[in-house]
Amino acid sequence: MSLIEYMSKAQVACFSLQVSHSIEDVAENLGVDSRTVREWVKKGELKAVNVSRNKDSRKARLRILEKDVTDFLTLRAIAPEVKISRRRRLPSLESWSA
Repeated sequence: MSLIEYMSKAQVACFSLQVSHSIEDVAENLGVDSRTVREWVKKGELKAVNVSRNKDSRKARLRILEKDVTDFLTLRAIAPEVKISRRRRLPSLESWSA
């Protein structure tokens, strides 16, 4: 089965007109490893489209639309990851006066 069988004709026409990139291209442009981009796709943070002939193929051929990359970067800029660190408890004032 081909991609056309999974998408309507309007979706195929729209997809073919849009600029898409491979995972390696996106990784190179963002300055990260391709495994990092695959993790983002796996977590659902970055959208990707499988363009392989078989939906259940061993290795998916993923393409990422330019619009999805810009949306991803916009969301990352708005809500950066915050690491929570635990603070050490300070000694009480009573222990200072002793």
